[in-house]
Amino acid sequence: MRSKTNVLPLAIDIPFQNFVNIYRQANITQLDTHVAELIQTLQPAFFLWQEVWLSKDYVTNINISSLINILKADNSPLGDINWKINTYNTWLSLNNLNLIDELNYCLLQHIRKEKHIYDYYYEEKNLLFFIAKDVKMFLFKKIRKVLSSYRKCGDYLISPPANTLYYDFIVDKNYLKINKLHYNILIMLINGSNSSYIKRELDLTHKEYKENILCLLQNLKQLNK
Repeated sequence: MRSKTNVLPLAIDIPFQNFVNIYRQANITQLDTHVAELIQTLQPAFFLWQEVWLSKDYVTNINISSLINILKADNSPLGDINWKINTYNTWLSLNNLNLIDELNYCLLQHIRKEKHIYDYYYEEKNLLFFIAKDVKMFLFKKIRKVLSSYRKCGDYLISPPANTLYYDFIVDKNYLKINKLHYNILIMLINGSNSSYIKRELDLTHKEYKENILCLLQNLKQLNK
């Protein structure tokens, strides 16, 4: 899958040197205000990424096009590209997220990592390509992590209310009566809570949440047979 290569990798609507100044401040200071300004500056670019992702017209954006190619070639885990995309989209929906949320998160990871910042860049496309490529690779790793976790849970994803999982949960309460924590987690998931909210409300560390959610998913898979 090839896309047009004669366009800038990231669409910015301010003078390039102004963008460089914002980018430098965010990287050097790591202050929330400067990072937030950088994120805001890149929202138009990320909006275009999301439009292409949702429309599935991948060839129109070099970043999404190359991401799809990487996902196709990756075998960890193995799977058809449509399965990978649909599974990740379902995970986004269940966690009340969209692709822009994920891209902003990946940009934060890039900012925390990158330290080699110049005062001036002679080629505009070089810096924008560097940022876009790093954000894309962080997103690839995130998608791969979601897919691998899905496989480990026996190809199972929590679904919204009003499906067979929900009714199985209503009928068979034995497991959930014994495991009150898992019961609370399930109720919060069904009501659309994301992982950050659940961890905060139930006072769970990331490790504790991960261990309990995996156990819950494995047991619910048995209930849903």
